[in-house]
Amino acid sequence: MGRKSSVAWKFFELVGDSAKCRLCQESVKYMQSSTSSMMNHLKLKHPTKLNSEGPGQPTISTFARKKCDKKRTEHITNLIARMVATDSLPVSVVEGSGFGELVNFLESDYVLPGCAAIQLRLLRLYEDKRKELKDILESVEGKVTLTTDCWSSRTMMGYMTVTVHFLRNWEFCSYVLDTKPVGGDDVDTARHTAVNLSRELKEVAESWGIGGKTLAVLYDNASNVKTIGDAVSAVDVPCAAHSLQLCINNGLKSNRRIEKLMASASRLVRHFRKSTLATTALSEKLRGMGLPDKKLISSCPTRWNSVYDSWERLLEVRWGVAAVLCDTRITADGRSLALTEEQWNLMTDLLPCLKPLKVSSLPYAHKSSPLRETS
Repeated sequence: MGRKSSVAWKFFELVGDSAKCRLCQESVKYMQSSTSSMMNHLKLKHPTKLNSEGPGQPTISTFARKKCDKKRTEHITNLIARMVATDSLPVSVVEGSGFGELVNFLESDYVLPGCAAIQLRLLRLYEDKRKELKDILESVEGKVTLTTDCWSSRTMMGYMTVTVHFLRNWEFCSYVLDTKPVGGDDVDTARHTAVNLSRELKEVAESWGIGGKTLAVLYDNASNVKTIGDAVSAVDVPCAAHSLQLCINNGLKSNRRIEKLMASASRLVRHFRKSTLATTALSEKLRGMGLPDKKLISSCPTRWNSVYDSWERLLEVRWGVAAVLCDTRITADGRSLALTEEQWNLMTDLLPCLKPLKVSSLPYAHKSSPLRETS
């Protein structure tokens, strides 16, 4: 750079083939009109003086850095909203100090929006996605099927989730259409009755324009949804996996010995899952026996294969469990929790019977293409 364009000449004067610093009288080489050696000298020896004169000659990083203009700001804000939606994050994440520090490091000129601004972006994203999905549903030439799932929140508010399934270009597609409260403000409309659920299903189907192209409605065998398909002139189909689970549960409960084993095994597992001392002791006992450190699994009537998984794990860690129960320092009432030899033998005999049922239910649990797993 020439003398007129570089801040270096405010501190140097040319003396022959060298440039002499006016601050410390030190000389540096000056060749081919380059001020690099002078700038390096100032940065190393006189940084305060250099900074007081401003940035001086622009660097490559100055030119490479993009300014966060209005268009870029809008793009970043939309990306943050998409992150919140995609990863199911709370909207308040934008007000977190750690997130703010990260964004400031990546884009110092960007001003983080508040929760209200992100909520508006989320509503806009929802409307865009809804229109996109509605166009897809209109383009489906064949029929669609619906699945319903009724549940209650921790505050005992009733909800129904409706999911649509269809084939598009021979690809299996599933989309959640709505999760909405059941009924209104009074007690009668808030109940999970067949009338109320049918009304909600019809409203969802009509809002998406699929009321006349629904082939079947899949439900979970509950008595209040067995005729819910009539609301959209569709066939009611009970869930095959849920039906299989009901058969398994009824079979286990048909024998008193098995029913007693289920209760005893659940009580034993519950003790270890609630006691930090017992769980820690079990891990130590298993490691001492040279066995893998595995946690006990609770059985749940509404969860597929949970009885099989729970019993299989109990048999794997049987002797570690026995060692913990025998130690009165850890479990005072260990004898009352322990399974009898007869119960352990019965569990061992039943597992081979339950395993084919577990294998049979696995394809139904596959999310995207259940039939693919059976080939």
